[in-house]
Amino acid sequence: MRLFLLFFIVVTVFAFESMVQEKVVTLEAKLFPKIVKIDLNYKKKLIDGKILMALVYDTKKNEKLAEIFKKAIENSNDSEIEIMLLPLDKISKNFTAYVLFLNPYNVKHFLKKEQNDKLVFAYDSFLLSKGAMISLDIGEKVKPIINIHALKRSGIKINPLFVKLSKVYSDEY
Repeated sequence: MRLFLLFFIVVTVFAFESMVQEKVVTLEAKLFPKIVKIDLNYKKKLIDGKILMALVYDTKKNEKLAEIFKKAIENSNDSEIEIMLLPLDKISKNFTAYVLFLNPYNVKHFLKKEQNDKLVFAYDSFLLSKGAMISLDIGEKVKPIINIHALKRSGIKINPLFVKLSKVYSDEY
């Protein structure tokens, strides 16, 4: 009986975690493409007049999350955005922005390969500590979190109003 109860609890926790991750990714898919426009030079980074976002992943689990993100964008029918799934080992520099679906130890590997003048979003706000630039704080309210140091290092100039509306990442976060 105890074994059955333990099994039931484990299955329930994993199912709940998966459902929450799906909801988070769907919300990010609605907001991240709009946040690209806080880059004061984003129009110079458009590819054929579109926001081209690379969803960079490193595992099957993260690939599934990236696919959920892509599907949410496709369902929005926003013709200004084009999405491409990209395994970590196939990184290219021809994108307007990147969304990272990576394990923390792979973020620095990504940042070494990629130009630093593009916005780098993170599905998981923990990746801000590894050098990602923008994520979301999802609680009672949804607020962007920005890593000011990463943005400054990249040379990206962002809309000052966005900084005022956002939480600023710090090591204590």
